[in-house]
Amino acid sequence: GLGDVYKRQINGQGTVVAMLLGDAESGKGVAEVWSVAKKKKLASIKYAKGDYRCGTAFVLDDLVFISAGVCAGPAARGALYTTKGKKVADLGGKDFGTYGTVPVQLGDHRWAFLSETGGVIAIHDSKTGKLEKTIDLLALWAALAGGDDEGDAPAAVGGNPGESALLRGADGKLLVVTGSPHAGNVGVVDVDGGTVEVVAARPCPAGEG
Repeated sequence: GLGDVYKRQINGQGTVVAMLLGDAESGKGVAEVWSVAKKKKLASIKYAKGDYRCGTAFVLDDLVFISAGVCAGPAARGALYTTKGKKVADLGGKDFGTYGTVPVQLGDHRWAFLSETGGVIAIHDSKTGKLEKTIDLLALWAALAGGDDEGDAPAAVGGNPGESALLRGADGKLLVVTGSPHAGNVGVVDVDGGTVEVVAARPCPAGEG
């Protein structure tokens, strides 16, 4: 039965669906991948690794992205799998956090992912899983932290896990909306050039809010 399904996702083509089942907190969660047309199970992926047990699944064209998180905290790691269940890549590399990460499509078989603290964007090919490039957002966070007194603010690249958001902008651009501690600012990222333009949030006039 499907009574214990707590998250499912279908790809944009409507051909493949992924469903998370089982007791995730005990490390027994699995992602089942099904062909919609054939009503046939293609794979059962045991995604839990160590403390990373509670999952979120997305089907991106020909691949399945699973973010496995610490069930009681804001930390996760992600991986890309084929629809037959073979792992093809760590999302963003070994140390790329995926808590709250939502994929953003850039074009045919090209997807962008924002790290959980908003410090890095990873671009992956959704046919092969290959990590095409990463874009460091140091310029965004360093600009926002410029008024700090500690002098080492630029070293802390990012904000609270899961609070920043990634959006598709104009052609070839991505928008990063920052979370705390510098919430509401926008970084306009040129995907091919890797440059970041910072649009600072406008503070509320005195007496408002």
